[in-house]
Amino acid sequence: MIKKGRKITILLMGGGSFLILIFILIVCSLFVYLYRELPGGEEIEIVIPKGATGKEIGRILKDRELIVHEYVYLLMTKLHPSLVVKYGVYKIPKGISPKQIIDIFSKGPVKQLCEYKITIPEGLTNWQIAMLSPNPDEFLKLVDSSEFIKSMGFDAPTAEGFLFPATYCFEEIPDSYTLAKAMVEKFKKEWNKLVVSMNLKLNNEDLYRILKIASLVEEESKIKDEKSLISRVIYNRLEKNMPLQVDATLQYALRKYGEPLSSSDKEVDSPFNTYKILGLPPTPICNPGMDSIVSALKPAEGDFLFYVVSTDGKSHVFSRSYDEHLKAVREYRSRNSDRKDTEK
Repeated sequence: MIKKGRKITILLMGGGSFLILIFILIVCSLFVYLYRELPGGEEIEIVIPKGATGKEIGRILKDRELIVHEYVYLLMTKLHPSLVVKYGVYKIPKGISPKQIIDIFSKGPVKQLCEYKITIPEGLTNWQIAMLSPNPDEFLKLVDSSEFIKSMGFDAPTAEGFLFPATYCFEEIPDSYTLAKAMVEKFKKEWNKLVVSMNLKLNNEDLYRILKIASLVEEESKIKDEKSLISRVIYNRLEKNMPLQVDATLQYALRKYGEPLSSSDKEVDSPFNTYKILGLPPTPICNPGMDSIVSALKPAEGDFLFYVVSTDGKSHVFSRSYDEHLKAVREYRSRNSDRKDTEK
């Protein structure tokens, strides 16, 4: 009986050791499965909605065949309790490990989901942008103050010229400061790219001069290929101490956007009247886009001093002399007169 009892004990001990070995193998296999480093394959784009629970995120991963079961993700969240998954769009390579998925989530989304979106077209003024904002009066008061733009690192009387045209996304309706700050930060980012790519060495005064010229270019032409020519005309006139005579500066001063100017408008007493005052206006006259900024930095070659709308009503005819310019003006007026007669 004693020998038999010893045999049972040995069997139990052996069986227990075997079970422990099996358990260790399972745990090791699970660890390897969860934490192995894999190169991954095709990137799968997934959307994590606002307020999604861990189980819902696990189900999204399973449905896109990124994990075998939603409980795999739930296990990983238990192993990484500090993980916070921000809602938005993620790109996850197919075939990577659960731990690698957790690492991707910890870095945040590649694209935000827009609860509030605002698109700012190129060439709008502070006032026009304010009309698109949630709180127009508050926004305009902020961006027209020198305190705000100086707090953003630029020495200028207002934020005119620094509110970069783009589409902005927010998790909720932004206050005026958050919205304006996002626009100036976007300008900084795009400007710094130019500084590096073009190896620019400009101080704050130089930058502000470029923005003034870019704002004139933006308002005078929407055709990308001729922006650098508009820029050249402006530089040539400045060098020859000629008045710029840019209608857009008066439209800015009088808020007569898209309206023809009268003879009396050109006599108005304003620092933005480039018919009467030499040099650039005191501030940019709009918030220009990148094409206009680049054109202000790299004007075309040529000795052009004049331009007028061509007979197509969109592009411009550029002239080197006043006689050439008058001829182009007569052609435009003649064609415009013929068109009106046809429409009668």
